[in-house]
Amino acid sequence: MKISNFGDLVATGQTQSGRAQLRATEKGDLSVVTLGKFRRFFSAIGRNQAGRDSNRAGAQAYVAHVRQTKGFEAARFAEAALSHRIDKGKPVSMRKIQALESAWHTAVQATGTQGARAFQAADLVDAGEPVGLGSNNKIVKATFDNGTEVMTGALKPLGTSAGAVLLTGRDEDLGAETYVLDRNLASQRMAECLGVHVIAGGVPAQTAQGKPALLMELVHGDSVADRVDAGKEVLDGPELRRGLVGLQVVDILTGQIDRNLANIMLKRESGRDIPVGIDNDLSFVTAASVEELHTFVNREAKPVGMPVVLDQSMRQQIMRMTRHDLVAVMGPNLATAGRLEAAAARLSALQAHIASGAVMVIEDSAWQHPQVPHLLNQNADNYWHQAMHARPETT
Repeated sequence: MKISNFGDLVATGQTQSGRAQLRATEKGDLSVVTLGKFRRFFSAIGRNQAGRDSNRAGAQAYVAHVRQTKGFEAARFAEAALSHRIDKGKPVSMRKIQALESAWHTAVQATGTQGARAFQAADLVDAGEPVGLGSNNKIVKATFDNGTEVMTGALKPLGTSAGAVLLTGRDEDLGAETYVLDRNLASQRMAECLGVHVIAGGVPAQTAQGKPALLMELVHGDSVADRVDAGKEVLDGPELRRGLVGLQVVDILTGQIDRNLANIMLKRESGRDIPVGIDNDLSFVTAASVEELHTFVNREAKPVGMPVVLDQSMRQQIMRMTRHDLVAVMGPNLATAGRLEAAAARLSALQAHIASGAVMVIEDSAWQHPQVPHLLNQNADNYWHQAMHARPETT
């Protein structure tokens, strides 16, 4: 049974017993299967790699469905709530979905009075397995439980962040504060404002020592750089094209100067590569600091130019964006005079580029058209070209 509406998940009679579990079809559609008691028991104790992959694909298809029907915030909530099951490849029952939907409605009501979601040091129940090593910070897999929500993600300490080291004294700031957490969360909000799910979701958190940290979405996949160095193929397709163009636009508007191929993850969903940008410490810099900081950072990051193709939804979101939207995206800590002027200049330049007719605008569903890769192949200053033509590093 294909699920075509979020309400169907709890409206079908078979879900009331909680016996039904999520599955993904070969095309990535969301489906529901009902298992008998014996099959559920056997599935639990005899889960092999294929079974874990199937469970993970079903959960990811569900998150994608929520993103399409309920929006990015609901999808991020669902992804966080299911993060432990996705990580372990555990099955997702319809009873779990019912509980998740109820928790989402509760969270929506509570957000207005209690503020944004966050995890404290006391909520940390497990941390240790390394999942990445940045220039100046160690990232580990961690699980937090605050009594109402459990989330497994990549915990990134911010006290010794590369962004903090490079930005101090070079970007417009108040004293020594560089607002690395704000830059990451603002980049996430920018992607949501544009309607592209290309920035790893994250919430404020703390390390076991109570130091500030960011708990990021745990992306199941590898970076473009790792994929290429391992001699593996980057799978081209409409999702990859739209995602990388969307990431290009986000980085233009946020002034991102550290988007090297190691900071573009490829999340495998139903046999397709979905790009996700990580490590957004060096975003929303002032215009004056961009050129200066490229000296320190851009030995790895490659410059990105204006887009040559957009879909109608992207174009509409960009052209309707205003200075007030930038203030809302950046938040009070980042929206200082210098940073806001720099962001507004980047937005005006992008809007003028689109208005000039230099961009081919396509239907939202037309990313598979052969003209799209033809256009993207004509210059090297876009992420799709960089990913598809990357070569292994030689030592």
